[in-house]
Amino acid sequence: MCTDPTIDTFLSHFDPIAYAPTQHGPLVTIIGTHDQYFTLPGINTTYDRVASAGTDPRFIKRILFTANGSHPVVDGDRPLQSILEVLGTVVHWLRYAFNDGPAPPATPTIQTQTFGSWFIFRVAAPPGSVPLRRVDLYFATQLDSTVTPACDFISSKMYYQLQPMEFCTGFVPRISHFPGDDFPVQPPPAPDCGCAPLTRN
Repeated sequence: MCTDPTIDTFLSHFDPIAYAPTQHGPLVTIIGTHDQYFTLPGINTTYDRVASAGTDPRFIKRILFTANGSHPVVDGDRPLQSILEVLGTVVHWLRYAFNDGPAPPATPTIQTQTFGSWFIFRVAAPPGSVPLRRVDLYFATQLDSTVTPACDFISSKMYYQLQPMEFCTGFVPRISHFPGDDFPVQPPPAPDCGCAPLTRN
């Protein structure tokens, strides 16, 4: 067990998961699939733990991944399109949260089956207050954020094989420089599956 007081202070006061179960209003999480600092398994875990503090009857939670987006969310190969997609979601979310607007669609779930070399996807995407016009499914045949260009799959939540992604599922994060820093970049950490039960619901 680590007894470093700095780590204990961080986990107690700065780690978002510490506040996840006591949200006071609607919460949308927007993040790139290739964020250099917040890995996909960690985001899935935090999202699972988000719950209402019981003070807002309109509390809901949603998550938006931008395909191939890094920490600034925007996909470097298609910046304008990815910005417009995010802004559209944000505008509808703000209307719901602050102006009694229509409820956004529920978080989709995915079922996957394999038949030989075929993948069959079933997407359950319940509508919100208005009907859905379409559902987009992004996928890839590998999960490795060190590949250039990035081509990982995207959904809500993030899935690996047949289940929502958790720690120790084989995802390798790429740790890179934040613009302007000159600290040495450490190699990706090896999965520590021994601690996985502490991070799951």
